[in-house]
Amino acid sequence: MNRNIFYCAILLLSLKVYGFSSSPYPDGNVNVIIKDNKPCIYIDKLNLTGGYTLIVSSTKSLTEDEFWLYKNSFEKNYPNRDNCIIADNTNFKGLIFRNNAIYNFSLEPSVIPEFADFTGMASSYCLKEKNGKLELYHSNLSIDECREQKQNIFVEHTEISKKQENWFNLLIKWFKSLWK
Repeated sequence: MNRNIFYCAILLLSLKVYGFSSSPYPDGNVNVIIKDNKPCIYIDKLNLTGGYTLIVSSTKSLTEDEFWLYKNSFEKNYPNRDNCIIADNTNFKGLIFRNNAIYNFSLEPSVIPEFADFTGMASSYCLKEKNGKLELYHSNLSIDECREQKQNIFVEHTEISKKQENWFNLLIKWFKSLWK
């Protein structure tokens, strides 16, 4: 009896589960590049319609979060790589980036997600200034600070892809490695 339960548990853990998402925003990532020494926001997903809100947020202290909003529609200003939205004080009122800080970039529909083409997209990045030039790094939200990484993820207009894995796939790989 116990052996059957054990085999069943192993079988269930080895199956790929699609009901989980590694992010509360299942439609993808918000991409950021550096353009004219400023963060520039875009998405890869095509053919979206309706209104959207871009949100830039950061944790200032343990008890204080700050955020800035930019509202527009895909028909007027589609945030693709060639037409990215510059994250500065002009588009996001009052936005002044702090050096060595983590910023969250999210794109949400302006209407109820059930009536929109997408439910949301988000990504987090570390912003650092070195020798007067802004640099962008992927952040790890489990660490509450920007840490120097061996490889710069975004340099000017060049992007290095980095595959992200969710916790469930990592758990399955760990279980499988026990029987090798």
